[in-house]
Amino acid sequence: MSRREVPEKFLVAFSLAGEQRDLVEAIATIVEAILGPSTVFYDKWYEHYIADRDSDLILQDIYGVRSELAVACVSGDYDEKAWTQAENSAIRGRRMKAVKSEADRLRILTVRVGDGDVRGVPFTAIVPDLRGRSAQEAAQLIIDRLELIRPRSADRGDRRIPVNDWPEDAPPLYWSMADHTDARQAFATLLTRSSAYGLLSICGPSETGKSHISSQMHANAAAQPNLCCGRFDFK
Repeated sequence: MSRREVPEKFLVAFSLAGEQRDLVEAIATIVEAILGPSTVFYDKWYEHYIADRDSDLILQDIYGVRSELAVACVSGDYDEKAWTQAENSAIRGRRMKAVKSEADRLRILTVRVGDGDVRGVPFTAIVPDLRGRSAQEAAQLIIDRLELIRPRSADRGDRRIPVNDWPEDAPPLYWSMADHTDARQAFATLLTRSSAYGLLSICGPSETGKSHISSQMHANAAAQPNLCCGRFDFK
């Protein structure tokens, strides 16, 4: 995958603790697939931009100003980390400025991705819990919220997640870090209509990368919005 460009303003920016990275990355991947390249800020995708250059100020600017919709993915871990506290401070500041504007209030979406309380989130607030939803359902929630801020125009097309059919050809896959060529090719075949099997078993001793392979499969499966399927199990 080519390096993402840095836009003047992101459509969606995810703020999260690292402990919930697998859950949030799968959702962010689908949201970006719908909105287009370089529209979604997810910190791991923009390390080339934020590293070693007043990172805390850059992040606060992105979450506070340079995003149409800031998504705070809260958990107890989120409340305990210095970085996420700084990010949430920018989001809370944005919320305070939006007190008199319904449109601006809609530009902040708090979702739950783990147990634990978070300071600054009122107990009366309705906070959607994404843990009981599929990545597609969670992504659609975020897209629907964005539509309240930026209604779809004819030139931007439909932002609903389409459900069509399994593709004839294997889709392109993003597979970072370790080279698991055989697993990647087998999984690509599994995603096609002509696949002769519906189970891909990843076996091997400890410390051989099985968890990394599973996370790559999860992220890639979630990024295929045209798949019509029941469920993927990763164990």
